[in-house]
This record gives sequence, C-alpha cells and structure tokens, in this order.
Amino acid sequence: MLKIGLGVPLYAGLYNEAVASLLSLVEHTARILPNCVLYPIITNREFLPRARLKIVRQAKRLGCDFLFWYGEDIICEPDTIIKLIHYGRPVIGGLYLDRRPPYNPCVHKLVGNNTWMAYKLHELEDDMKVDAVGHDLTLFSKEVIEAIEPEAYIGVATMEGDDLAFGRWAKKKGIDIYVSTKVTGKHISEKREVIMVSNVVDLKEYLRKKSTWTKGD
Repeated sequence: MLKIGLGVPLYAGLYNEAVASLLSLVEHTARILPNCVLYPIITNREFLPRARLKIVRQAKRLGCDFLFWYGEDIICEPDTIIKLIHYGRPVIGGLYLDRRPPYNPCVHKLVGNNTWMAYKLHELEDDMKVDAVGHDLTLFSKEVIEAIEPEAYIGVATMEGDDLAFGRWAKKKGIDIYVSTKVTGKHISEKREVIMVSNVVDLKEYLRKKSTWTKGD
C-alpha cells in the first residue's frame, strides 16, 4: 500500500480556494491510486522550520513513501501529486511565482559569493536540476523523508527562507532537487477570505475521511 503524507503547515488558516483545491487533489489522487492512503499532517501556528520538522517526523513515523507539501495560500491542479510521483525524483517541486513583483519563479540557484538568485521563467526547463524550489507544491521521496535532520532548515535563523535553507542542506547531503514546468500552481490574492485556524480541526478530520476513499467505495 502506497502511503502519501500531505504536509500542511498552517499559520493564519487556509484560503477558501486552497481548501477546494486541496480536496480536489485528495479525491483525484485517491481515485487514480486506489491502493494508496493519504495522511493529512497539519500544524497550527508553529514557527515554520519547527512545523516542517514536525511534519517530516510524523511522515517518518507513519512510514510514508512520499510527502507532499501544500501551502495555505496556494492552488494547483488535481493531478499534481500523480504527475510529480511519475518524475521519480528525490525532491521535485511544481512551478509557481512569487506573491509580489517582479513575480519571479519560486526556484533559485546559488551564484557568486554563495548567494541566492531567482531564476527567470525563460531559463527553466522541465525536470531541470536546481538548487532550491519553493516548498508549497513539492514532493519528497521516502529517502529524503528518512534523511532529513533539524539542520535541514537551520538557515531560517539567519533570515534565509525555509526553502533556501533546505536547498543548502540538500546540496551538502548530495540530495538533488528538480523543478517541473508541467506541474504548476499559483498563490491566491491576500485579499481573499480564509478558513480560520479555529476550524482546522474539523478540516483535518474531513480530509482524513476523504483521503481513505478508494475505487469502488
């Protein structure tokens, strides 16, 4: 049985559109992979590096074969997980843009003086090896889940984003990171309504019920 963790580190709450997108993702994945189980792994109002480590540890305890990261203000296509699995990469992220101008891809490379630079959209190719991808639509394989340690996100303490800190750690450990230009998503306008954290418990239970659907039920 294939086990897939759905890692959702929440702080303010899920945007309504993100809830609809996540439910469609769960339904489609369970229908296409009838022998899989999806485990919602959610944290509330945790410092992001701590939240990610908690989610990874839970995925490890559950014996997950994959861990898919989903952001609270992101939407994607229902077949996102299926497509990312087919690449067979240890870490692969879907393509989406930054929330603010100049709206660069959330995909980065290390350049001179060991500093980060965002790729331009025209520089990216499908299944391209990169130094870091945004975590909001990223799939980790089992080998990566098992390998992650607290140092994976330590760069956040030096004002470096969690995805960039992970990129440095992965490079040090010899773990390759790739980006898919065929799997895309987008951030939602910050003006949209959200489902507040007080409702997350109910949402988590609902996702758990939905995620156990299999073909023929």
